[in-house]
Amino acid sequence: MPILNYSNDTINHFWPELNKDNIYNLPKYSEEVSQKERFHQIVGQHENIPLSVYTKNHAINYLKFPVIAKPSDNHSGLGIQVFKTAQELQDSDGEFSVFSEFVDKKEEHRFMIFKGQLMAWMQRQPLNQKAKTGEGDKDGEMDFAYEYKLDEKLPTEYAEVVKKFVELFPDLPYMTLDVMKGKDEQVYVIEINSKAGMPFDITTKLYRNIFKDFYGKNVGPDSDKNLEMMATELKKITLEKEKGKFIIKDASKV
Repeated sequence: MPILNYSNDTINHFWPELNKDNIYNLPKYSEEVSQKERFHQIVGQHENIPLSVYTKNHAINYLKFPVIAKPSDNHSGLGIQVFKTAQELQDSDGEFSVFSEFVDKKEEHRFMIFKGQLMAWMQRQPLNQKAKTGEGDKDGEMDFAYEYKLDEKLPTEYAEVVKKFVELFPDLPYMTLDVMKGKDEQVYVIEINSKAGMPFDITTKLYRNIFKDFYGKNVGPDSDKNLEMMATELKKITLEKEKGKFIIKDASKV
């Protein structure tokens, strides 16, 4: 049976008993994208990545301020700080692994991808100051609302960036790309995640994709019916979980 790795610790625990060919997102590749400095090293200086360096001295000497500083493997904005001046950064005592030039964003999106194909698209709307500008308590989380887009064609500028980054990580069949457009109209990839949360009916979509890729056929009629019922219930649960934080926009019904 196919296995999707959503926990490196669990996979590693059972590693001797597993058929490695059956595992999607092997731990070594999943671990690479979870470490921000490793992600930047793989991508390099790229037109769709804000200019980034790995030491405080390099940030002070080579980046334009404001600068956003990130720890290695935190999530949800934990540990992230924005420094408006070189002196602010010089005086800081935080431990960071990546320093990037700050991008004043116009919009932000999350793309969930399987084997190079867009599986789900959510537009993110910031709900707190840290999500809007990166400023705030370094130990605070970024909070977003998610608008799930159904039957809507992905704009070419985003589709091209998705294609570029899928090709950079060929050993990661399932990934989430967090992408933003700056007020300069440039599209930037913020990070890649292999274990992002799955609201709405993402789990059923992923199940269908993995089944078809692994077995070379679609799920059977009975399974299809069960998955449809599960998808409806999962979307309902997500919408009711936090009113207004999760929204579904169905272009076919507009």
